[in-house]
Amino acid sequence: MIDLKTIDKEEVKYFIDYVEKFYGEDGIFPLNATRQDIEFACYGYLFTTLEWDFGESEHRENVRDILIKRFGYDGSWFE
Repeated sequence: MIDLKTIDKEEVKYFIDYVEKFYGEDGIFPLNATRQDIEFACYGYLFTTLEWDFGESEHRENVRDILIKRFGYDGSWFE
């Protein structure tokens, strides 16, 4: 598991913004997740991931999966 203390706070904010551009309200993909849910999903992911390479689309997609599975967003568009 990574140590969140080693990740720059601006990097985390940028990642949350990045995820929101894809899956937030009026995002590129029609998930329409709220900013608050995206933040919770991002932090939840960061607390559980073993590796962190900032900006990888794999990380964004893992957060998307959390939004669908744990927050109940409709992921049928991604199937």
